[in-house]
Amino acid sequence: MSEASQALRRAAIFPLLAIVFAVYLATLQSGHHWGDDFADYLHHARNLIDGHSYADTGLIENPQVRNLGPRYFPPGFPALLAPTLALFGFNYTALKIEVAVLFVLGLWLMYGLFRDRLNDWQALAAIALIGLNPVLWEMRNDIVSDLPFLTATYGSLYLMHWLYTRHAGNPPAIWGIAAGLSIYSAYAIRQPGLMLIPAMLCFELLRARRLRPFSLVATAVAGTAMLAQRLILGSDGRSTLFDFSPRWLVSSITQNLRASDEFWNNAWSPAAAKLVFLAALALMVCGLWAALRSGIRIYDLFALFYVLLIVPYPYVTVRYLLPIVPVQMVYLALGFELAVSRVPRKAAAVAAACALLSALASYGSQYAAAATGPIREGVSDPDFVALCEYARASTPPGSRFVIRKPRVFTLLADRPAATYGPSEEPEDLRAFIQAIHASYLVWGDPPAIDFDTDLITLQRFINQDGDHLTLIYWNSHYRLYRIS
Repeated sequence: MSEASQALRRAAIFPLLAIVFAVYLATLQSGHHWGDDFADYLHHARNLIDGHSYADTGLIENPQVRNLGPRYFPPGFPALLAPTLALFGFNYTALKIEVAVLFVLGLWLMYGLFRDRLNDWQALAAIALIGLNPVLWEMRNDIVSDLPFLTATYGSLYLMHWLYTRHAGNPPAIWGIAAGLSIYSAYAIRQPGLMLIPAMLCFELLRARRLRPFSLVATAVAGTAMLAQRLILGSDGRSTLFDFSPRWLVSSITQNLRASDEFWNNAWSPAAAKLVFLAALALMVCGLWAALRSGIRIYDLFALFYVLLIVPYPYVTVRYLLPIVPVQMVYLALGFELAVSRVPRKAAAVAAACALLSALASYGSQYAAAATGPIREGVSDPDFVALCEYARASTPPGSRFVIRKPRVFTLLADRPAATYGPSEEPEDLRAFIQAIHASYLVWGDPPAIDFDTDLITLQRFINQDGDHLTLIYWNSHYRLYRIS
């Protein structure tokens, strides 16, 4: 292969990245869904801009609701959002575009990282499967840290891989500072970035049978930054949630395997989706075997340690699987190459055509079935915005509220708020309201499923304690009560 031909193939990554970015940009929906992690990120970013206490978002914790979110999110993603927020305010579209830009940057870094194992065409195919995967594409409308975390994590892995390659497997200790800062950059966005440290140390031990100055310096720098963050902000409360019981570990592994098939869904045929998933899984296993034979890479170890982290975590969601998807796509490409190398050329061409059609059917069906146009049921709902504006204008600063979506409410209404347990009995909710000295209660019945518990738990409380509640504001979907 001539150098010009090879350069042309490597340059093909840029049109592919442009296509991915164009797809994300062209399909952005205005507004934002009800999922309110984004509200904490924006509240943290606003605190950074205004010079307020970073972790003070106004959220009042309810011990009965463990899965609402941590006490605070790490500062990396809010720091990235702060300039855009300062320039455009709560312009969700501008903030989503920033996330898309960061993700495309991450894809470019992945391409550079994976080309040590994949040829140019395989690497391009892997990046296309990652960048256009419907699960990741669906996140284009969420201002959350998952996609930026991929960029920071694989950027750190790329830097360490480049250093090991450039310096014949033994980078100078001074470069450990850069590696440590890159590891912390991932941790500062999401705490599972911590798994980059054991991946690096294990990689060192496998290569040199000892820890050398580079890895020790990187660990010291990253660890110092992580400790400083912990001392400044305190614990976020999630370290107490892990469940190492055998029963949960088996259940978690089973649930995570089931969640993995979402990356290969087919909106037209669930049966076809299962077949594609099983075929992809088989190829990934073959690719893993081929990868281990060719020598372990640092990103193999990161994927392993990341899996060991999420299995004992008590909540299973497809979002938590995103950081290992890029490595899985590498294994998929290697497994496919191994499979077609053992059949005649014509059969290999047929297999390649079938794989392409399967990917097109899987991805295309989900794109075709996806919602378009503005997000109608979300935080931009005019009734919810009106409720927040009334609360901001007509209630005393510092007044405490109980509402189903407290994090969004504290962001838009600038009032402290708590949620309630979805199955709390009226007497328990009454005790909680008294304990936090809440002055207002919000009941809602928008079409969104998020508020279904208002129609049951909260309505039951209102029916029993109506004598202590005064309706002071209402619109089509919300009622605001003053608690006496």
